[in-house]
Amino acid sequence: MTVLGMDLSSTYGVAFWGFVVSTILFGCIVVQAYLYFSRSRDTLFLKLFVGVMVLLDGVLTLLTGDAINFVLVKNYGNPIALLYMSDTFIAEFFITWAVITASQLFYASRIYIVDKKHWYIPATIAFLAICAQASVDVLFANLFQDHRLMVNLGKRKFVILSGVTSSLASVADIIATVAMCYFLASHRSGFRKTNNIIKTLIFYSVNRGVLVVLAQVAILIVFSIDPNQIWWLPPHLCLSKFHVITLLALLNSRSTMRSRNDAHVVSADTSYTTNNSSEKKAGGILGFGFRRPTNANVVKTLDFPDFASNPMASIGTEVTSKQEQLTRLSDGECSMDTAALDAHGGCSKVSHSMEFADASEVA
Repeated sequence: MTVLGMDLSSTYGVAFWGFVVSTILFGCIVVQAYLYFSRSRDTLFLKLFVGVMVLLDGVLTLLTGDAINFVLVKNYGNPIALLYMSDTFIAEFFITWAVITASQLFYASRIYIVDKKHWYIPATIAFLAICAQASVDVLFANLFQDHRLMVNLGKRKFVILSGVTSSLASVADIIATVAMCYFLASHRSGFRKTNNIIKTLIFYSVNRGVLVVLAQVAILIVFSIDPNQIWWLPPHLCLSKFHVITLLALLNSRSTMRSRNDAHVVSADTSYTTNNSSEKKAGGILGFGFRRPTNANVVKTLDFPDFASNPMASIGTEVTSKQEQLTRLSDGECSMDTAALDAHGGCSKVSHSMEFADASEVA
């Protein structure tokens, strides 16, 4: 029997428009992914990670479309169907949180690579992300047993689990954003171009944090007010998109920064050359930080943060003997205008040349 005059604008009408917006966002993801893979020089692991994230987000879009089709097309005019969540809808929730957890663990790993000394910061992010994922698993394991959407979500245990999940995820994203901005800001230097690059990466990091946290808070507030309504569904459908879009935007921003500078430095190792010996130091720093040589008489090449892969940010140093420096000064190779006299009366040039090196070049 068909029921006429049903107004679904406050229920699945909201879900439909949330699906429309999320589909538009997925289109943006496709464009960003094309730009990334067409210009990326990252490691195979990072390319696979990005590819899987984009693929999962595409699967999410298809699952959401099928769930909307199940309610509004296949069961058109059937009010009983409105009380149930299809299997594809429940699968969408699982995959959404898998994408969110993977994104948070990725940023936690980047922070750990940058500063292993403060390992407890990425460990906290990872712990919160895993706890949020576990809470989601418990919540939707119950939904698989009984597909009633409106009835179950109004129960106290589901309200509590949903609140815990959103809170844990929000705190994890806030910590990740603050940590990334702190480590980036702590490596500002006297070079204008390097500082501009750091400012750009901080800008993208803050945007990422603001978007995902606002979406999480919106879900938490709306769901807590009235869990039986599905006004929380639109921000939920966009949440995974925000994670993937901001990840791709951050990675693609490097290409823009490369084009703005004639040369950039992210070299594969740290090389110190002195009068007596040459020493190479390699590490797993992911481009946030760099080692500063303590010798004052150096020729510096300064790196900048690169989220692309695992290149070692480095500073190459070259020290010449006092006699050689005086010879260069007398020959006019360096002058008071173009070179800085060091403590011994010599001179050293400051190099602003920069170049990229892939992670495969790490010694």
